[in-house]
Amino acid sequence: MYHGCKADKSLVIYTYDKSYWRDNGKSERQFQFCLDCLKDLHEKLNKLNRDLFIFEGDLNELALWIDKNFPQSKIFMNQSTDIHYHRSLRAKFISKFKDSGRLKEFEDFGIQTKNHNRDDWSSNWHRIMNQKILPSPEISSSERIKPLNLLNFKAFKKKVFLKNSKNNNFQLGGEDEAKKLLSSFFQKRMDGYSLKMSSPVEAEYSCSRLSPHISFGTISMRTIFQEVQKNLNKSLFRKDLYSFKKRLHWHCHFIQKLETEPELEFKSMHPMCDSLREAENDELVEKWIAGETGFPFLDACMVFLKEKGWINFRMRAMIMSFASYNLWQPWQKTSPRLAELFVDYEPGIHICQVQMQSGVTGINLPRIYSVLKQSSDQDPSAMWIKSQINSLKDIEPKNIHEAELNEIYHEKIVDLKASAKKARETIWSARKGSDFKKIAKDVYLKHGSRLKRA
Repeated sequence: MYHGCKADKSLVIYTYDKSYWRDNGKSERQFQFCLDCLKDLHEKLNKLNRDLFIFEGDLNELALWIDKNFPQSKIFMNQSTDIHYHRSLRAKFISKFKDSGRLKEFEDFGIQTKNHNRDDWSSNWHRIMNQKILPSPEISSSERIKPLNLLNFKAFKKKVFLKNSKNNNFQLGGEDEAKKLLSSFFQKRMDGYSLKMSSPVEAEYSCSRLSPHISFGTISMRTIFQEVQKNLNKSLFRKDLYSFKKRLHWHCHFIQKLETEPELEFKSMHPMCDSLREAENDELVEKWIAGETGFPFLDACMVFLKEKGWINFRMRAMIMSFASYNLWQPWQKTSPRLAELFVDYEPGIHICQVQMQSGVTGINLPRIYSVLKQSSDQDPSAMWIKSQINSLKDIEPKNIHEAELNEIYHEKIVDLKASAKKARETIWSARKGSDFKKIAKDVYLKHGSRLKRA
């Protein structure tokens, strides 16, 4: 945006591709957040004597439109690590303009696209995070370009129909919202973050809640990182700040995996793991995603997630662990269904975390979360569970935590102990073989963290 707007005449275009928003893990609730972001951008551009225009179509169609209407123009765009649908179209778009020298692509986050290796990845990431932050674009008072065949944002907003636009529980998008969250997090909400982030009861307030803003680009990783650095020595919450800083690094570490190996969207990081779970059970998956598993804490998490479009990391891990280990469903089946519920869906993080919680990376130890233990640990009084599932409001916490509710509640769809035992035996049996271990070493060289060596 900064470099593109240096020209005397510039045109800011957002590509609205319906097929993209229907693909692997994408959903209307994410697009709703995107619309908030576009509205904020539209208002800021107007102050700079520019409009935000919407191109309706895919990137191939946009390339043809640019060539036809602005054959001598220069094109500025950000790199993005996204789902296969977008990635393949972006590659064709770039190849069309690459040889002409008209296109400039800027790297995003701390993702390293050229000649990177994991041994020096962390030090390069810190170098990128410490680079100077560019100021807001300055646009001259020259005449606005008004292409006849593109909608401006106001016209586009009137045209778009959202089924769930009345849901006011989703986070709002836009740069101003991101700045408010960053400020309130550093000033007071961070207090106890390192402990509270594990609890769905406390995390809603105590986590930064910046994840959708980072995903949609309304605030940059460098801005957040440099604010952390500024506050480290003077903050009242230094332990919490260090914990938060570590997660900024992990954010890019996981996205880098998908950037390095795009096939991870569909294939397990350790290829031998793809044969572990081949049978699908649609009925089990539907009950899981609907929050009707018979395990109140898990179901409460699903109810909360569907209502808010967000839940804390530990609960995401538990939800996925249950689907992969207890229900023994292929992660390729459950991953997109879960992703659709997240307003902050970031493919690189989501897909790689899904694989971790399913035990298919080969380099992470399998971790089977106990739904019953998490229930009593995270919500001892069961008040939070009752706030999500009204039918349990008069039930004793002990019965809720142990999921012993008989005909009062949904029937349990699986035997927790038996399914966990079988999953544990199957996973560890597969990991014992020499071929498995050999491939796991290769996976580590490609994707493993070297943070301690940086």
